[in-house]
Amino acid sequence: MSKSARPLDYLSYLKIDELLTLQDPISFKGAKPAHDEMMYIVLHQAYELWFKLIIFELESVIAILDHESVDERDITRCVARFKRMSAVQQLLLQQFQVLETMTPLDFLDFRGLLGSASGFQSFQFRLLENRIGIDPALRLNYGNMTYSKCFEPAKEKQLVDSEKQPSLFSVLEKWLARTPFLDQGDFHFLESYEKAVLKMLGTEVPLSSHDGSSYAAQPSAAATSAFYTQEQYEKLRASGAKRLSWRATLAALFISLYRDEPILHQPFRLIESIIDFDENFALWRYKHALVVHKMLGKRTGTGGSSGFDYLRATVEKHRVFSELFDVATLLIPRSDLPDIPEVLKKRLDFRYSSVD
Repeated sequence: MSKSARPLDYLSYLKIDELLTLQDPISFKGAKPAHDEMMYIVLHQAYELWFKLIIFELESVIAILDHESVDERDITRCVARFKRMSAVQQLLLQQFQVLETMTPLDFLDFRGLLGSASGFQSFQFRLLENRIGIDPALRLNYGNMTYSKCFEPAKEKQLVDSEKQPSLFSVLEKWLARTPFLDQGDFHFLESYEKAVLKMLGTEVPLSSHDGSSYAAQPSAAATSAFYTQEQYEKLRASGAKRLSWRATLAALFISLYRDEPILHQPFRLIESIIDFDENFALWRYKHALVVHKMLGKRTGTGGSSGFDYLRATVEKHRVFSELFDVATLLIPRSDLPDIPEVLKKRLDFRYSSVD
């Protein structure tokens, strides 16, 4: 740095002066400024900054997992980044408390000035959904338009292109499918699991030969009846009832059941982190829908969407990792878990050898 250059300080490093010029309430230009519009702008700009950070952290996780081999140390980094994203998601939820200090009547003081401006037009949030891995076929249309059509051509192309890039869903699916412990020597996890479930249910008749109706009291039975063969599972995928691959689902179940084995600690924490991540966004969507209902009732949203009804529908339709939640249906008690062969148990352990 030259002697004449100004030393870096708080204002210049964070560009505070520029940042504070970005709040420009429309109503303040007229005769009746709406006091609450300033809060409305600051809050939504804060959302966009938090979305930027989540996308930044998520891109890092995708890049780590998008390899044929992922080091255990990198899984630890992914878990740490999800911890940060989860903390940000909690802030996203808490910000609704600030928004709700504005009453519906206060909102009407400036709502008419917003024109077609809508949160639906948040480019970053749509990009975030694609990077997480939302299925384009399951997206709800924005009125009569697909979600990308409300953006200028360059941004529309970027969104459409992002649908084709590796997403969190796709890299996680491949990572799970590479789990090496499902078939080791004489140990075949699926066979051992089926025997354990049958023993737990007190029957010797394979579940795949039943429709599951006689086991209504056993939540795992009906779910597993179509799980034991890849052919049956693939029929569910073809119908759209399942999206995660058969082997990836099997691996998620194995990791969840044998989470206490040392080598599976971090993989389980990663799965758990992604479940929390998906849950937090579902909670955010639901809270968003409730706040819109509270502020607008059944009015059409500012961007022309169906407002509350549209947002409420996205809570389930736009979830990406619900199948990781479904794995809980397949869990059996630790006391009923099949024993792991000693050779495999050693592979699942951490070993330390002293060096003389």
